[in-house]
Amino acid sequence: MLVIGIVLSIVFIILGIWMIFNPEMFWAFDHMFSVENGEPTEMAIIFLRIRGVLLIVLGVVAIYVLLSR
Repeated sequence: MLVIGIVLSIVFIILGIWMIFNPEMFWAFDHMFSVENGEPTEMAIIFLRIRGVLLIVLGVVAIYVLLSR
């Protein structure tokens, strides 16, 4: 159970980094079947970066909680 939690936390951290540094690609991946040749708005990019930061924080906190038991 510990290993699965740590692996999921690392996945969250990687996704968070991806959302911060390349939000356009994540937006395209997220909307590939709903929008054809669309572009994300500036607000969508900002919210993707905020979600990325939250995912990184969640991943780090989860690793801390799992390892402190």
